[in-house]
Amino acid sequence: MDTQTVQVHSQGEPNDEELSDLAATQIICNGGIVHTVESADMPAVFRD
Repeated sequence: MDTQTVQVHSQGEPNDEELSDLAATQIICNGGIVHTVESADMPAVFRD
């Protein structure tokens, strides 16, 4: 059952989904464009 909620785990668990992948998929499915950039060119707020 998809509850549209996010659960944060301290370590990865089976069936976990990377939120950046989910966001990119949703953007593409809704007609948007996803751009990738080098980490050094990304604003600090978006860096891992």
